[in-house]
Amino acid sequence: MRFEQGAYVEAIACYEEVIVRILDFVGLEWHESCLEFHASKRPVTTASNWQVRQRIYRHSLERWRNYAKFIGPLLEL
Repeated sequence: MRFEQGAYVEAIACYEEVIVRILDFVGLEWHESCLEFHASKRPVTTASNWQVRQRIYRHSLERWRNYAKFIGPLLEL
């Protein structure tokens, strides 16, 4: 699947369905705790440790527009 803004927006809008599809793809079973990933007590040792503990949110979806004047040529790609 090609990653596009539309696909990302759709994934955020129906993330439970996306999680189920990912689990199915990798051969794992669904567990209700998949929706509570942010509440896991497992250690996170990456630079994104703060992000891992956040719920799925939508308030940043259009934040890229703040930089649109700087990325004009990239938008055409």
